[in-house]
Amino acid sequence: MTLAVLGMGLVSPFGRSPREHALFRRARVPGPAASPFLGPDETPVRVHACPWIDAATPIADRMISLAEAALDAALAPSREAGLPSPSLIIGLARERPGLDAGVAPAVTRALGARCPGAPPSSVWGEAGVFAALQQAARDVARDSSRAVAVITVDSYIALPFIAHHVQSPPTRWESDGPYPSEAAAALVVASPRLAAHFGLPVLGTINKSAIARGSSSDDNDELVDGIAMGAALRELGDDSIPFAFGQDGVDALRREEWSRATARSATRFWECQNVCVEAFLGRVGASAGAASLVYGAAMLRHGCAGDLPRGTARFLAWAISRDGTRGAASVGVDTP
Repeated sequence: MTLAVLGMGLVSPFGRSPREHALFRRARVPGPAASPFLGPDETPVRVHACPWIDAATPIADRMISLAEAALDAALAPSREAGLPSPSLIIGLARERPGLDAGVAPAVTRALGARCPGAPPSSVWGEAGVFAALQQAARDVARDSSRAVAVITVDSYIALPFIAHHVQSPPTRWESDGPYPSEAAAALVVASPRLAAHFGLPVLGTINKSAIARGSSSDDNDELVDGIAMGAALRELGDDSIPFAFGQDGVDALRREEWSRATARSATRFWECQNVCVEAFLGRVGASAGAASLVYGAAMLRHGCAGDLPRGTARFLAWAISRDGTRGAASVGVDTP
């Protein structure tokens, strides 16, 4: 089912709204302030941290602060129009150094209070947002009178992770990859009919979302063959793709999976412009897929993606989770 996007939010060290991210990036506004962390040799450890959140803030509180800001921004239009409180899907990361088992429940409780009603459901990893959009499409098909809010959040700005990052640098066979960072990205989606009934402007259209599980992941050395991502892309149709916002600049797994998958449908991607959001935001973990989608929509909506014909522009957002789950969505946006 097609979903209308009624609201969006994006918060990171580079901005506090989708519009700021698009315009600041186009204007080449300098990045965030210097890192608050020092390595063993007293030189700064390169990270991107939100300067308005104290570096010593516990990781759960950091993530709650980021997520509440992004979610409130995404909810604002529907709240002003009087829509009922939407159901909530929260995208989070699995445990890792600096992110223990108690963080996810704490974040879920805080965000659940923002959308009273049914208990929120959870999705996991970078590609989790695409599973969330599939769930949202099913929920809206069953009850077209309700909206669904999707919020994803992650942060690597925690001393245990920074210490792990410094003590385990990339090998000479690996690229350095994006700096550790943090972000929250949110969308509120509903049926186009509900948007029209409440007189809400549609910020974009989720045409379809797809996920596929690949054998290669961050935790093994399986061959990267592009088959799983290729299957996800085929689910999204066969139209040509002018823009793709994803993770091709993050690491070898994601770059090679995307390259091999698009090579299998070369005519669709012949003139595609690839944009890696994490190449400038930094590594944002479980927010990667949603950040790519929201940032892509903002870039096209605000005319920051080059010369575009007036009308509706299409793009893909995609991401790969640590466990090998591939995800992508086809999105349409009205251009200025």
